[in-house]
Amino acid sequence: MNYEPPQDSIKELKERHTRTVGRMRSLADIADSRKLSPAERDEFTTLTRQSKDIAVTIKTRQADKRKAKGADDRTEGRAHEILSRKQNMTTWVSRAAENGVTVQTSEGNQVRMTGGNFDENAYWGQRMGFATPGAELRALGEDTAGSAQAITPQSWQAKFIDYLYPLTLMGKAGASRMPMETELVNVPQFTSPTQPVWAAENAATSLDASPAFAPVQLSAHGSFYDITLYSIELAQDAFIQGTLPGMLAQSMSKRYANIIDQAALYGITGNTGCPGFLSEAGVNVRKYAGHTGTTGQVPADFSEPSILAETVRNANAEPNGFLTSPQLVGQLARTSASTYAKYWEPSSDVADLWNNSKHYSTTIPVTETDPASGTNPAQTGGTFTSLYCGDFTRVIIGVRLDMTTAVLKERYIDQKQYGLFSAMRFSIRWTHPEAFVRSYGASAS
Repeated sequence: MNYEPPQDSIKELKERHTRTVGRMRSLADIADSRKLSPAERDEFTTLTRQSKDIAVTIKTRQADKRKAKGADDRTEGRAHEILSRKQNMTTWVSRAAENGVTVQTSEGNQVRMTGGNFDENAYWGQRMGFATPGAELRALGEDTAGSAQAITPQSWQAKFIDYLYPLTLMGKAGASRMPMETELVNVPQFTSPTQPVWAAENAATSLDASPAFAPVQLSAHGSFYDITLYSIELAQDAFIQGTLPGMLAQSMSKRYANIIDQAALYGITGNTGCPGFLSEAGVNVRKYAGHTGTTGQVPADFSEPSILAETVRNANAEPNGFLTSPQLVGQLARTSASTYAKYWEPSSDVADLWNNSKHYSTTIPVTETDPASGTNPAQTGGTFTSLYCGDFTRVIIGVRLDMTTAVLKERYIDQKQYGLFSAMRFSIRWTHPEAFVRSYGASAS
């Protein structure tokens, strides 16, 4: 008679499995010193079967839990759906394929989304010459978007974006993502609330024009590109193990992570789709508290994070994190000037937010000048840094799902390497910019 594991929780099943394996080890130790009795042998056989059944049940329960969690993430797969931190692009692609959603390629063609059943490892093996029908011996110019040989499957692009997202400051802070079906997408921005008024009996009434909305346009004109090199041996081993698409996505995402943050914080000259934090009208900018004139400075202290959080809350928003440089985080952790002793620890209004939701990166440089108040600091010279605060879920990263890739086999083959050309198109806009504030000029030396 087969053993039927009880309907316990995963934790209880793991504990039961540990006890079963422990008893098996005890019997194995006995067998080292003497021959097991028939009853002990039967018990060992029964325990072996039970441990396997419990292990299978644990794996099944865990898979069901992951599946249920994915089914409950509220990803609908509809056009221009805004995704939160907990949602992923891969799920969106699968749902979009089920719903029959199509996307527009860079050539203007409408293409149906590819679901999760696409064999990505075979696809990249074919592109690199590992899979049947063998290596491609073509001129580099043939592998272009125009010949339809370099269009990457949508499912793989989504996986690449999911790898990329947690590597960026914007991803760590919880920025939203949105698959863009077209190059231009308008997102409505709430600008003013309704304004009900009281009217006396039989008094005249007037139309309330509120609430008011204004469009924020995401524009994915132009593209960011990169050429990444991979050794032939590394690519072959990854293909044999079935992990070639993941290896490529992980490597490429590290190259693009800083580009995302640079575009979000400082903007790209001439790119209307990535104007940057300071070019979004309505953002709050202030000089770090304690400065005097254009050259005075004080050690960083925790009074400033509290002021920034207050500024955001005054805009009827709740901050969800801070962004800054590693140097400023370290400076705040070791502030020791006696005149600032009362500012050594975060105040109660921002203590949890600072301790749990501060994100830092060298993307935010400690090379700012120290201009007068009201002037945006240059990102060159000086020994000062910035501190950003706001509701970063209101940052939208719009991603065009027609990334172009080309495998450059011939160009680097004499170096025993493959080249992978990639071009990514995205737009980053700070919706509700009044919910963000930047403090600049903190001493972080």
